[in-house]
Amino acid sequence: MEELIKIVKDNFDLMLDRWLAEISSLPKYVGGTQFAFFRTQITELLHCIVDLLSGKGPERLVKFTERIVKPPYNGLLTLTSVHETFLLGEEAIISIVREKMSKHDSIFYYSRQIDACFHEIIYRYVSAYQEFQSELAIARRKVIERQRETLLRFTDAIGSAASYDAALQSAVKVIKEESEATAVEFFAFDVGSHQLLSKYAVPDQFTFASREYLRAIGNQFALESSARRSFSITQEVYGQRRTIVILPVAAGDSLIGVLLLAYPSRPVRSTDLTEVQDESLNILLSMADQLGYGLKRFLLEEEVVSKARYISILTENSADAIIGLDNNGRVISWNKGATLIFGYHQDEAVGQPISILLPPEKRLIGDDEVILERIKKEGVVKNFELDCITKSGQRIIISLTGSVMKDEEGFVIGTSLMMRDVTQLKQYELELRQTEKLSFIGQISAGIAHEIGTPLNIILGNAEYLMMDRKAGERDYEELKVIVSETNRIAKLIQQLLDFARPKKMRPKPVELNAEIDNVLQLLKNQIEKSRIALRLRLQDGLPLIFGDGAQLQEVFVNLIVNAIHSMDRGGELTISTRSLSKSEGDFVEVAITDTGCGIPEENLPKIFNPFFTTKEVGKGTGLGLAIAQRIVSDHKGTITVESTVGKGTTFTLIFPVYNSGVE
Repeated sequence: MEELIKIVKDNFDLMLDRWLAEISSLPKYVGGTQFAFFRTQITELLHCIVDLLSGKGPERLVKFTERIVKPPYNGLLTLTSVHETFLLGEEAIISIVREKMSKHDSIFYYSRQIDACFHEIIYRYVSAYQEFQSELAIARRKVIERQRETLLRFTDAIGSAASYDAALQSAVKVIKEESEATAVEFFAFDVGSHQLLSKYAVPDQFTFASREYLRAIGNQFALESSARRSFSITQEVYGQRRTIVILPVAAGDSLIGVLLLAYPSRPVRSTDLTEVQDESLNILLSMADQLGYGLKRFLLEEEVVSKARYISILTENSADAIIGLDNNGRVISWNKGATLIFGYHQDEAVGQPISILLPPEKRLIGDDEVILERIKKEGVVKNFELDCITKSGQRIIISLTGSVMKDEEGFVIGTSLMMRDVTQLKQYELELRQTEKLSFIGQISAGIAHEIGTPLNIILGNAEYLMMDRKAGERDYEELKVIVSETNRIAKLIQQLLDFARPKKMRPKPVELNAEIDNVLQLLKNQIEKSRIALRLRLQDGLPLIFGDGAQLQEVFVNLIVNAIHSMDRGGELTISTRSLSKSEGDFVEVAITDTGCGIPEENLPKIFNPFFTTKEVGKGTGLGLAIAQRIVSDHKGTITVESTVGKGTTFTLIFPVYNSGVE
């Protein structure tokens, strides 16, 4: 070990130059600030390697990896490029050690020691990377939760206000608190003169800009709604520079006013996690929109002559569905929000039973009658989540608030329903939970792979070394052969874990899916024939190209076809078809893989894409194949779905967008 450490120290500069020479052969790293960056970081890595070889521990390496995964470096080194760089470095160092060592019979031992160092480096880097991603996910979740609370508080402040001025004052105070601006001022837009008039400021009498500049902003925003966008300017006041963020406040096409926010040097909240920065501006834009509609409501109230007219306008223009029912559960009023959500126009909906909004299976069990009966019994039902169906057949999730309507004498004359589409919100919550789960699984997988990988390499190397002194047919030789075979099998499982923990980098280009399927079938031809499976191909001629990574797509097809083969242990029929599709969102290519195997139980269908879920026997599957396949398809902006019937077979359907040479 002392000789190895001495070789590394004595040839430090040579190793650095050779490592950099290897990296410079990669076009993406050549020249400029990136090359200087790599030289600095690789110098530090060599010092870390010396520490590891000397037994000083990984403290220096831990500090290095914790720094390199965070801004501003994390944009230069992804998990894939770091792994590639480390492999080049390991080869460079081992080559120099071979040249400089005095005892050539020690090369195997020295190579293992250097390899162990690089395993430690990769492990520390992946651990730091996963920890940073977890921090980022937690920070994003906290931002979402905080924004949700802020928006609810903001909406309540506007909604509970008794007047235009009260709503404006409450809104400006919340915006100043949320934005951390030094000052916030609202200027109301006068339609007649196109003037922006100061209405309220925190602190009082704060001067943002001249009348001429305000008039120019008002004219610009009033011309057309498409010209309204948030932007910032820099001013110098009494020798001090400040940034002014300008947010239009509108309700649809109607400009209500302008919000001006002052900052000493920065426009939005700063944070160490740079990916979260834009969220601060997004919530300000959301509050500006809420304020626009809130103030518009008060402006309408002032113009409405009668209470009935006011209620009619407010109801009709609500983004939520507001529906009136008679005592028989039939629609008697239907607003625009209901049309936007469900697709039925007023003349189509009025007179129909409310059950037309329920899926067929819900109608059969009388869910509509149960809900209406509950509203009549309790008087008011709030935020009741309900599965509904639109005119086009799309299934959505609705948050329903219902109350009984009574006449002046207290008799029930019907039911009022307010319904909000929360499908997207539920999807976001599901994606957030899935992201956190996958991040945790990836971190655990990388750790396990590292802990097993290092001793496994030592076992494999020693077994191969001992086999060199044995001949085929000897008992020890056969036992060592089994050790090597089983060790390689474990190594393959470890590689799957690492692939899951750090996805491979895509190398996209135009891809012809029929050709990729043919390549996969050539590889699996003998296995298909040996399994007594009849192959049926229905590949569309002239199939449009898609944009993707052919090698990764082949991995998906291999996973699906091998699964199909395993499901038909007594033979069967495998059908693979391709075709082009045209939808309202654009043109797509569909691949369908159908088997006549044992099928998947219905209770397992929602879980088959979960990491480590498998129904195969121990040793025949890791449960990662479909999880990796789904991620690859998602990376290609595609979708993968499954339909299965126990005893009849399974169909996996993959849909990818067609390649557009102008958009990559």
